[in-house]
Amino acid sequence: MHAISRISLVVIFALALSAFSVRPAQADASCYEVNEAGLLTNGADCVGAIVIDDSVTSIGDSAFQDNIALTSVSIPHSVLHIGTNAFALTGLTSVTIPGTVTSIGDAAFQQIGSLTSVIIQEGVTSLPTQAFYNNFSSSIVNVSLPNSLTLIGTSAFYGSGLTSITIPNSVTSIGSYAFAVNRALTSITVGSGVTSIGGEAFQDNSALTSVSFLGNQPSIGANAFSFISAGAVASVSSTAEGYVPGDDGLWNGLTVSRIVAPTITLSPNSEEKNVNTAISGYTIGITGDTVTSFSISPAAPSGLSFNTTTGLMSGIPTSVAPATVFTITARNTGGLSTATFTLTVKAVALTAEAAAERAAAAKQEARADILTNLKAGKELTLESFAKAGIPGITSANFPEFQTELRNLPEPSRSDINHILKVAYKFEIVDKISSDRVSYLLPGVFIEISLIPAGSKNKIALVAAVRRLPLATRDSYVKIKVAIDEEIARIQARKDRLASVIARKAQRSLGSTQP
Repeated sequence: MHAISRISLVVIFALALSAFSVRPAQADASCYEVNEAGLLTNGADCVGAIVIDDSVTSIGDSAFQDNIALTSVSIPHSVLHIGTNAFALTGLTSVTIPGTVTSIGDAAFQQIGSLTSVIIQEGVTSLPTQAFYNNFSSSIVNVSLPNSLTLIGTSAFYGSGLTSITIPNSVTSIGSYAFAVNRALTSITVGSGVTSIGGEAFQDNSALTSVSFLGNQPSIGANAFSFISAGAVASVSSTAEGYVPGDDGLWNGLTVSRIVAPTITLSPNSEEKNVNTAISGYTIGITGDTVTSFSISPAAPSGLSFNTTTGLMSGIPTSVAPATVFTITARNTGGLSTATFTLTVKAVALTAEAAAERAAAAKQEARADILTNLKAGKELTLESFAKAGIPGITSANFPEFQTELRNLPEPSRSDINHILKVAYKFEIVDKISSDRVSYLLPGVFIEISLIPAGSKNKIALVAAVRRLPLATRDSYVKIKVAIDEEIARIQARKDRLASVIARKAQRSLGSTQP
């Protein structure tokens, strides 16, 4: 019985181990628990990459602790709190903390040997004790700290493997041991807002050679920079207060180097260039200590690039632009300096021949678009006829004009000449309905079929149209009706005259009969 029990236990253990080894990665919220208040707990069953549901507002203490199968997590902006040890000792390789998080518990991401990248978004204000304490694993090499951060807690990045770090100007306090024992750390930039650095904050960073202080001397705890590289330099502004070396010539174990802020000048400081032509740019004159970086505002326009190392702008502008003032900023740890460069990008003047060719091409393209849209039954626009160089179409007659175009036989709708004929008809009607009618000759009326080509009364018919009130000659139909009525009246007069002549002839014939 004892042997059977022992065999059963072995089988059960083997089955459990097999089940664990083939367990699929989780992509939904089924691997953790969330209560009605939005608190996430017990993520021990999560494997691989997971996405936390946006119903979660808080990640509980030790929620994922010791889960080495968890490799990636997406934390939504609904999360406001991350608990103590929430992700400690997991298998995460990178983490992004959203800016909505207002509090983080101690050691929330401690001792994650696989963690290489940490992004903390704008909005997060403090990092707690041992936030990324990493037990000398030397794994974290990339850290992005936001400008909203004000406090970095005790041992926050102790032994985490950093190679360099920039502490934002918003930070006022750095806790004890915050960046201690990062033996690959070579450079630190301490923001201008830092007023307090705790004891042993940067202790035992044996490769550390450069610490740049952007503000006045902060208060320094004991041994803050002990056991660092011999001859490490503290770079400070030439006007910064404090940083007085002791009897050994050092300030907290660092050699103080006062950096003179740069002063820059640009020559020339303005340029005009044709579009699609390379700019000449400018040269930079610099006094003061070495510039560590350059920036430009606004950004270089399309076709141009800006070199943040040299401060030069170059390239070929691809679009016309009015005079634009660019501010070039040069920085080092001693301060900054600015200068401006004004760039105007002009259009290339066309020759008369080139302008005519371009206008002709644009007109043909617009006419082709009209035919395509008309054939497809798409909406036409008044602007398209203006671009196509087709006169006579106005906002007043455009609806009637479109209707007549759509009523053309299908082959005619594909022939621009038929479109032009219809447009010409509306152009003449527009003139007839204005005081310009007095300048129109009979031939124009014949061209648009208002007067029959063989009519012997052309002049009389045109004169009759000119006598019409404006309201009775503001459309083709009204004008045609008026002309037809005048033709009928003329014919009636001719008929009456012919009748009179016939009667006279008949009477004359009767009087001569014997």
